[in-house]
Amino acid sequence: MRVLIWGGDSWANQGDDAILAGTIAALRSVNPQAGITVASARPEWTARRHGVKAVQRVGPGLLAALWQADCVLWGGGQMLQNESSKPFLWFHLTFVTLALALRKPVICYAQGAGQISGRFSRWWAAKVLNALAALTVRDAHSGRRLTELCERPVEVTADPSFLMEPDPTGEADATLQAVGAARPFIAVAVRRWGHYRGGWLPVRWQRRARSDVERNGRFCAAVAEAADQAAEWWGIDVLFVAMCPGGDQGDDEVAAEVVSRMRHQEAARLVPSWLRPGVLKAVLGRAELVLAMRTHAAMLAAGVGAPVVSISYQGKGQALMERLGLEGFVLPIEAVDRASLMRLVESGWENRSTIRAHLASAGPELCRLARSNVEIALEVVRRCASAAITAR
Repeated sequence: MRVLIWGGDSWANQGDDAILAGTIAALRSVNPQAGITVASARPEWTARRHGVKAVQRVGPGLLAALWQADCVLWGGGQMLQNESSKPFLWFHLTFVTLALALRKPVICYAQGAGQISGRFSRWWAAKVLNALAALTVRDAHSGRRLTELCERPVEVTADPSFLMEPDPTGEADATLQAVGAARPFIAVAVRRWGHYRGGWLPVRWQRRARSDVERNGRFCAAVAEAADQAAEWWGIDVLFVAMCPGGDQGDDEVAAEVVSRMRHQEAARLVPSWLRPGVLKAVLGRAELVLAMRTHAAMLAAGVGAPVVSISYQGKGQALMERLGLEGFVLPIEAVDRASLMRLVESGWENRSTIRAHLASAGPELCRLARSNVEIALEVVRRCASAAITAR
């Protein structure tokens, strides 16, 4: 079986990287001989990091990989949306349209679905979705979005990152020791707020509005206050994890701004920008509590049973926490201020034993559902192979 994975920015986003790692692990668990090719903007990096073949996302190598593929897995984050920019969705739909024109079975693979605005974009997305071989999504919220768009059945599964095992080698402990986290800690994964405006330019080319900078500053001040209170009240460190460092996201810059606003900067710890997915999962698993604005920081923490509370951005945090059965521990980004954020963190801290027990009981089912994504893909390949034989 030859699989082409067309997905998220795994070379720039540690959440997408974890999705890719989980997807590859699932494929190899059911078919160790599967030929896996990943479309990447940094193919050499992706090939070296994940032990797969990788090709540039645009170019002859991609066309060759697509021609040879038995199926295409279109997944790795929330790509069914144009809240970030209109070209973002069109880029994905163009590739999938090409794959369908070449009669390749394409599977919407455990995606998240956000808002799609504009009559043309919704029409094109619906046309593509109705032509796919199978549709799976990572949460019920995404399932409802796709059901509104297309006439195909949509299966709610779980994110592939739940299948990725935490690293067992001790590298996580070495990482924590290196950053000076010698006592219990909470982990915080923030991101910039307000720079997605659904414009005609890619996000990296959009000029940041003054109102966005001011809004992000108020948000950083609220997070800093919550971090200070946690350090004072509970005598713990605050570990900042940059899920998407550098580039147009700059989570490391946001974390640095939060730390600069803290009174107890001696309690702040900054994790190195990039860790192997299993190591990152193990680091988050050692936290007393994880405050996650980044969805996959919450997913990785939940996948290893660490108590988690969420700041919901673009509805993703809300969808995940509902998926986990923890909808009482999420706060919409629009409602964040010093008082509301501290109440959220306090609630998570006081209920962390209950949350941990709940996640431990929910974990096996989430893994089963995450594994069903690859089982559905295998069934699609078998069905297409059988149809090809019959046609001869």
